[in-house]
Amino acid sequence: LEPLARLHFENHFGMEIAPCVVVHDVRSWQIASLDGLSDNGNTFVEIKTGGEAARERAKAGKVSDTNYCQIQHQLEVTGLEECFLYFFDGIDGYPIEIKRDNEYIERLNAAEERFWRDLQDFKPPALTEKDKIVHETQDRLRMAKEWIELTERMKQDEERKKSLQEELLKESGYQNTTGF
Repeated sequence: LEPLARLHFENHFGMEIAPCVVVHDVRSWQIASLDGLSDNGNTFVEIKTGGEAARERAKAGKVSDTNYCQIQHQLEVTGLEECFLYFFDGIDGYPIEIKRDNEYIERLNAAEERFWRDLQDFKPPALTEKDKIVHETQDRLRMAKEWIELTERMKQDEERKKSLQEELLKESGYQNTTGF
């Protein structure tokens, strides 16, 4: 839908736009893929499509946190002060003008710089709750229970082994002995 949305946006605003990739002037690792940059380079558009809830949010002029983050990143990379989020449902388009948020961008840059540094150092990000996969079946529960029981028995057996070893050593007077 993006080519059709671009055409719809161009007709609505009377400007030509083209998709492109932009690299930050200072931080060459900071890159943004733009759905449409105006031919004079003064604005860009981020095109979104989606279901009924996304359309209603766009009609109300609201932007999701994810889209806001993406667009602030794009504003930082381009150095521009504003742009458009353009929700397109295949028939109608809903433009939302978004201004640069320097305080947000400052926090975003710090997080991106940490991420880039960790990437260069091959340091994986910390796991979050989203990284966990819930996989509960009766078979897995049975195996997990058996594993816990075996682990406990092995711990008890190891403790008993040490106790018997100590008793044998004590009984022999801690001398090197053979026999039963």
